[in-house]
Amino acid sequence: MKTSIIPPEHEHYRSMAASYDERLSAILPMSEIFFSVVLSFIPESTRTLLELGSGTGYATARVVQTHPGISIHGIDHAPEMIRCARM
Repeated sequence: MKTSIIPPEHEHYRSMAASYDERLSAILPMSEIFFSVVLSFIPESTRTLLELGSGTGYATARVVQTHPGISIHGIDHAPEMIRCARM
């Protein structure tokens, strides 16, 4: 019997993975400003990044755009989110 590592309060991420990016502005108001600030903290010389809570890969894609050639290792509790990120 396989036990889920996703806490019960995070189970909703399984069902909303496919539409998460479309709802991002409702989930995280001012998301564009938030991600711009986060990206500004990543030094240009960064070659490898560990991303915790990668979700659908939305932020990952932004990092790749601003840091070409970077290698990103993403981790997320919800396998459905990682599947979306790989697409």
